[in-house]
Amino acid sequence: MMKNFFSLFILLVGLNSILIAGSPSFENPKRFTSEFWFGIRFPVADQTSDDMLSGFSLRFGLGYQLTKHFELFNLAFDFGSSSPQNPDYYYDYYYGLIQESVNIYGFPLTMRYRFQFKDQLEGFVGAGAAYYWFITRLDHPYFGELKSSRKRHGPGTLVEAGVFTDAFSDKLLVGLISNFTYLKTRGKTLTKPASTVDEKVTRIDPYLSFALCLRYYLGK
Repeated sequence: MMKNFFSLFILLVGLNSILIAGSPSFENPKRFTSEFWFGIRFPVADQTSDDMLSGFSLRFGLGYQLTKHFELFNLAFDFGSSSPQNPDYYYDYYYGLIQESVNIYGFPLTMRYRFQFKDQLEGFVGAGAAYYWFITRLDHPYFGELKSSRKRHGPGTLVEAGVFTDAFSDKLLVGLISNFTYLKTRGKTLTKPASTVDEKVTRIDPYLSFALCLRYYLGK
């Protein structure tokens, strides 16, 4: 599956170079960039969706626009939260029902190719690698952690695509991004085990994200 994505990425780069070569309004900023995005992450495999529900994703990244088309090493920190498919609960008289959650931490590293296809509108495609951790939490507002966390983590690859507009500012772009992340993780099941307590597993964890993104060019 990932080989097909990379092949499509290379094809898009070649076709777009032919279509927009020499566009006078598409300049090379030669600047560091910062990004912030807020979105939703969905598990897209039956085994993964049986373990964890969809949830939100917050991401902050830094990169460098080497040429007008290529951005090198966009390194980001990705944080998200969700719930196990079968969570544990705790009821407190003062605080009510407390539900177990899943915290998600990751470091995606991507290389991107951007292109202009309309005035004040540009797109990009990218590919890279990532490492993610999934950690369950059942915390009390006063007593703290109520049970031992279950953890799973591992490396993976990702592909992403997006569209931005500079209609609001030359330095601040607003856009929409879609991201597909394919992970191979090891550790414990995130959902409450039905039979074997704290079962150790190796999982293929694919996720699809959609996000609203702010992109800011640093410097003058």
